[in-house]
This record gives sequence, C-alpha cells and structure tokens, in this order.
Amino acid sequence: MLATVVQDDSVEVPFPVTQREMLEAKRGGGTAETFLARARLADGSLYDQEGRINFVDVQVDPRTDGQIVRALFPNPKSTLVDGQTVRIVIEEKDGAKVVVIPHSAVAVDQSGPYVFVVAKDNRVELRRVRLGTVREGLVVVEEGIAAGDLVVVQGQQRVPAGMTVAPQVVTTITPEGTR
Repeated sequence: MLATVVQDDSVEVPFPVTQREMLEAKRGGGTAETFLARARLADGSLYDQEGRINFVDVQVDPRTDGQIVRALFPNPKSTLVDGQTVRIVIEEKDGAKVVVIPHSAVAVDQSGPYVFVVAKDNRVELRRVRLGTVREGLVVVEEGIAAGDLVVVQGQQRVPAGMTVAPQVVTTITPEGTR
C-alpha cells in the first residue's frame, strides 16, 4: 500500500507572471528578494502570513506569455490547504508610499484629469491631478492631492465645485471595491 505524505507547515504557491510585469519589475531594479508575496483568500481577506518568492522559471510559456513564479508561505495554523485557490499580490518590501484612489473618482475634461476634494469647511473643490499607474481599478495620484485628503468617490455628477456636503469617510479601498 502506498501513502501520500503531505507537508502543510509551509505551502508553495505557483502563479503566472506576464512578461510585461517581469520587465517592469526588472526595470525597477527588482529581484525575487525585493518582493513580498501576499495571498488573498476566497473571502477577499489577506492571509496573515507573508510569503517569499523562492523560484522563478527560466522559460516563458508562449501560449500565455508568462513565467511561473513560486512563493513559499508559512502555514502555522494550516489555513492554506493543497488545491486551494488564492490570488497572489506582490508587494515591494521597501516600496514607496503612494496615494491611490478609485479610478472611477477621476474625471477628465479638455484641461485634463481632475477629482473633487472635500475641503475642511465641507465645501467641494475641483482639483487637477497628475495620474500614474492604473491597476485593478485603482490609480496612483502623483500630484494634486495628498494622503488624508477626502476625495469624492461616488456621485461626482451631482456635486458641483463649491457645494457644501456631508462627507462619509470610506476607510478601506481594495481592488474589489470600497469597504
């Protein structure tokens, strides 16, 4: 009789990375050691343990234009199990902090992109912004707003500049939406 030995104190998770993403990482000076892997579980929450990249395939699959990368996650509570599906989020260990907002909060006119910001007196003001990378519904704001500014993320069509509003603060913005 044969038996299958399963080790679950640490779990290896293979995932594909596109050539575009690999080139972006390399151009930014990234190596496997400069990135952390995070696992997003089926319920949308992030797994409480950080993973480390321990393998990058040397071949590209021509059908998918991707390489297989593998991350190793500690699994002290046996949360991760064989065959489980997770989404992998890659973060820089010492990445720069940036301001991100939902891409849907940005409007564009002939003068360029802008957002509505709620000032200290609860009056709405139009603020021109310079945008950076857009990914998974979020956009990096390189110039125009700062961390802590209140940005109107819903109902921009009904809020003209100068209007007084009663803002409701959204505490967390995730790629899946606001929470």
